[in-house]
Amino acid sequence: MITARPHLAAEELLRALDKLDMEQAELARLLDVGPSTVRNWVAAGGEAPGYASLFVRLLLERPELKTLLGVRPRSGRGRPVKVRERRKS
Repeated sequence: MITARPHLAAEELLRALDKLDMEQAELARLLDVGPSTVRNWVAAGGEAPGYASLFVRLLLERPELKTLLGVRPRSGRGRPVKVRERRKS
């Protein structure tokens, strides 16, 4: 059974978002909270509240719901630049 308890710890939430290929801002949009709210959950060892924990666990268990909900994939902004190989002329 998928439950809201125990609440997701900051590390668990970040791992779940990585696995779901979702940014914190996208989670905030889906839950209708501000991006700073999600940042607070992951800052300094915080934890996500019950409703957010339940929502993330549900998406982990049923990833097909991402399409139904219109989840946007990560944009890649803020990630390290990948080095490209030069073409030989």
